[in-house]
Amino acid sequence: MWKKRIKNLAWISLIALLVGIQISEEFKKNRPPLPNSTPSSLPAPKAPSSSKPPSPSTTKTPQSPKSKSSTGFETLSGCKLHEDRNNDGDSFKILHQGQVIELRLYFVDAPEKRLHQYNGERIDHQGRYFGKLSRDQTISIGLKAKAHTERLLKSRPFRVITRWQPVFESGRFYAFIFFDDTGEELSESLTREGLSRIYTEGTDLPDGRKKADFERHLKKLEAEAKKAKRGGWGL
Repeated sequence: MWKKRIKNLAWISLIALLVGIQISEEFKKNRPPLPNSTPSSLPAPKAPSSSKPPSPSTTKTPQSPKSKSSTGFETLSGCKLHEDRNNDGDSFKILHQGQVIELRLYFVDAPEKRLHQYNGERIDHQGRYFGKLSRDQTISIGLKAKAHTERLLKSRPFRVITRWQPVFESGRFYAFIFFDDTGEELSESLTREGLSRIYTEGTDLPDGRKKADFERHLKKLEAEAKKAKRGGWGL
């Protein structure tokens, strides 16, 4: 009899042990996290964003806007010619408020002022425009155009009007040069004197005149120069 009781007691103890283990496992699963613990499933805190402002751009525009029109042109007053060996009749450097800017005239192309290994064909093309001029004759007109432009820019007050349209990647910008005393534009003066051809980039003018109208106006000045045999038309 006592053996049977011991056997029953052993079974009861085993069942109690198993029940205790199961209760313990359930308790572990459902136990809330300790106050200082951080569940691994939560995302890591984000680093605070920097309040430091971005660094300013170091890119500089060729010239700060002074008087911008509705057409996108800007007017630079109080300009002076900046002496440079590369200045010529239609391309030159000017000084404005301490900044040197290299410009290229709209509409006209003055002949080259010297021959080098890369511009022979261009000089020939310019010479043909004036009626089959030789290279030497064409260069002589280029030198006269350079002198004409320098004389005007040194002796008369002028304004530069530009929208900063680049001339390819040359560092130059297309522009108009208006003389304050007469209102004349430099391309008009060069054409009237027979010192340039009507041959380059054109655009509507800042005063509202259309490109085609201004080209017709230059053609009329050119016809007068031909008739009077001025500049390249007289060689």
